[in-house]
Amino acid sequence: MRAAEPSPCGSAAARWEALIQEIDRLDSTSDDWVEKMEELQEALEQHIEEEEGDIWPRIQQAWDQSQRAESSPRSSPRNRLTAA
Repeated sequence: MRAAEPSPCGSAAARWEALIQEIDRLDSTSDDWVEKMEELQEALEQHIEEEEGDIWPRIQQAWDQSQRAESSPRSSPRNRLTAA
């Protein structure tokens, strides 16, 4: 039996959490705070680009329309509440 490979999302989320913890310890008026915020923004944007360019196209091929609609961010209860 093969060992499960670590999820790229899991390692990314751990990095984001570490950055957030670092940011929380910094003075929000400092250059270090700004640099860490920019680093976090860049990491999040890179992840979004990866999802949009790689992960979602593969999901669209593998899932049927009802599965895709159910997982869509637009179909989340939070978004349905704000759209009402």
